[in-house]
Amino acid sequence: MAVSLRMTGLQHNEIKKHVLTKDGKEAATLLFCQPVFRNFDVLLLVKKIEHIPYEVCAVRTKNYLSWPTEKILLPKIEKLEREGLSLVMLHSHPNGFPEFSQTDNENDLNILERLVSNIDGDQPHGSAIMLPDGEIKGRTLDENNCFIPMKKVLVAGDQIHIYLDKKIDCVKHMPGFMQKNSQIYGSKIINYFRSLRIGIVGCSGTGSPMIELCMRYNVGELVLVDPDIVEEDNLNRLVLSRLVDAKNRVPKVEVYEKWQAESGLPTKVYTFKEIVPSENTIEALSKCDIIFGCVDNVVARHSLNKITCAYLIPYFDLGVGVKMDNKTPQNLHQATVRCHYIQPDQSCLLDREAFSAERLADENHQRDDPEFYKILKEAGYTGNNEEVQAVMVFTMEAAALGMDDLKARLLCYRVDSNKDFDQQERSFTHGYYEHCSHSTKNVALRNFIATGDNHKKL
Repeated sequence: MAVSLRMTGLQHNEIKKHVLTKDGKEAATLLFCQPVFRNFDVLLLVKKIEHIPYEVCAVRTKNYLSWPTEKILLPKIEKLEREGLSLVMLHSHPNGFPEFSQTDNENDLNILERLVSNIDGDQPHGSAIMLPDGEIKGRTLDENNCFIPMKKVLVAGDQIHIYLDKKIDCVKHMPGFMQKNSQIYGSKIINYFRSLRIGIVGCSGTGSPMIELCMRYNVGELVLVDPDIVEEDNLNRLVLSRLVDAKNRVPKVEVYEKWQAESGLPTKVYTFKEIVPSENTIEALSKCDIIFGCVDNVVARHSLNKITCAYLIPYFDLGVGVKMDNKTPQNLHQATVRCHYIQPDQSCLLDREAFSAERLADENHQRDDPEFYKILKEAGYTGNNEEVQAVMVFTMEAAALGMDDLKARLLCYRVDSNKDFDQQERSFTHGYYEHCSHSTKNVALRNFIATGDNHKKL
């Protein structure tokens, strides 16, 4: 069983503030996590944080910490069992020692053995350490009372942190095409990308160049979701699409699955010819570390926002806006590309007014009840949502904008802070590039945060 831990940037900062103290002494906190079971994988989503007060600790030094475990943990057992939550006990190593100490091993085993014996349920429990730079290393206790290192710790914040189990070597042998990427970004980017599972929803104009970019950066796994087939009017913007694909009505996802196999590149591809949301697509996307939304309908965009909130996944919402001059046919009036970066507990697309609740309702009716939508439209109760399809130069720019945003958040190479790039927009017609911050908390989807599979009940 491979276990991964996920948290938001705000949670990560809160933990750092408590356990990395000015006095340089160890401190501890408890992470209550929503477990998500996926075959042989388990995701632990940090749902609540409870700090161990400094004053209740019997001993606090730079190398040792003692706190009243029974007094603090016993009252938590009922909550853990009732809600099916996992507990991760985290403490700091302010001296920078990058491993669990022998004392940690003995104390954690003693506490977790007793905790597990008193809780019914299959959810794993574990412990973690935080180093001075904020890196987190975690482990869980298996059925044989042995510690198993967490495969990955993901922090979805202004900077996306990925802390990997050091025993995982993502690049045992680096071929020449990987070396070229490392010359610019360093070898760290290779390990990052090889460890990533990225979901791309929408494999058309913006999604197809994004797929190509991910393959060229040697992403470990791609989950491709698109319900549509290749049609002749897609050929102006679908990378690698052919006329024969349109004639044979080949699903878009199959085009890129076949291309990956022919390329010989190491990226694994999983495809879903389905809409979002569906049972299969939710399950597949929930296991992704990053999701790129490359769709133009707001129902899918809103659904992706819900999924990424529920499973604590960084979400890049990409798109193109094209408006024609009504007075002069075939005259381009405005062409923009945009990238919204969405953190699970920060403002969502609805909060940012990226689309209206009215338009969301319109498209829901259009998809789920076409006859009722037709009645509403004839009665004038729907908006005019007709958009001009973008051409390839625009969609490729949107994909590049999204990929650059991901790399900047992984490597932190921007001169300005990443928090100032929550929304980016470039205009081809008016010659501007703008970016801004959205620092408010998630309001519209706050009830979905870290709910895991329980979000389906909401």
